[in-house]
Amino acid sequence: MRYIINFMESLIPKKLKGNLILYRKAKILTYIHFFIIVTGVLLTIFSSFIAPDNPVPIFPAVILMIILTCLFHRYGNLALAGNLLAAAFAVPLAPFVPETGGIHSDNLLWLIISPIIALLFANKKSGYFWISALLIYTYTLFLYQDKLPTNTTVNGADYYFISYFFLFLAIFGTVIIFETGQALIIKMLNKQKALLEQQ
Repeated sequence: MRYIINFMESLIPKKLKGNLILYRKAKILTYIHFFIIVTGVLLTIFSSFIAPDNPVPIFPAVILMIILTCLFHRYGNLALAGNLLAAAFAVPLAPFVPETGGIHSDNLLWLIISPIIALLFANKKSGYFWISALLIYTYTLFLYQDKLPTNTTVNGADYYFISYFFLFLAIFGTVIIFETGQALIIKMLNKQKALLEQQ
């Protein structure tokens, strides 16, 4: 276990280790990359045994995560790494949503991961961009719902649109409030530390 922790620590860019906030974000981002890689490898192995004729296509995602980890280690740019990771979730999943029911698809819910990742690891501007893109995408699915296949007849498209739209806003708002409050606390602690050092 200690070897894994040391390996993970070596993947964190050195230039981010001097700032406590940036180091914490870099560490969590590195752990996310590593978790996805390990999970993807295990899923690939597991699916090859369970369904050898129709394995889950996870291996390309593993390769992508390795590339993203190397890029982050090389450049140490949290904004770039956060946006690339957000895109890694959104780009493969977004085209799959219309094929599984559009506004009725449960896969649409998974797209909220992208704005949260961008907000937490890149910056607020990136988070706003991704949540805006998600809301526009949800509205587009709602407009073209008659042309897409549906897998439910219980509720209409307006129900799913309103539910998803406000669910995305609620989750994103909760995360941004938490992140802002945490940043304020750290700022106050840094001020107190500076005052103590002056004294």
